[in-house]
Amino acid sequence: MYKEDISSFDRTAKFWTEMYAKETNKEDAISRVCEMGFDRSSAKKALEKHGWDESAAVNELLGGI
Repeated sequence: MYKEDISSFDRTAKFWTEMYAKETNKEDAISRVCEMGFDRSSAKKALEKHGWDESAAVNELLGGI
């Protein structure tokens, strides 16, 4: 698919790079999780456990993992 449509490949590659390959600002991540109602200590612990993946950290804090 991408061999025939290089512009689609370029858009997809740009999206993935911006979403998943950018540097994580740890303080911003902690703040965003705290804004959801969690205390700072729990937020930081969950983020560290899940490699600073905010979605996974929040899921754990909500009892999902």
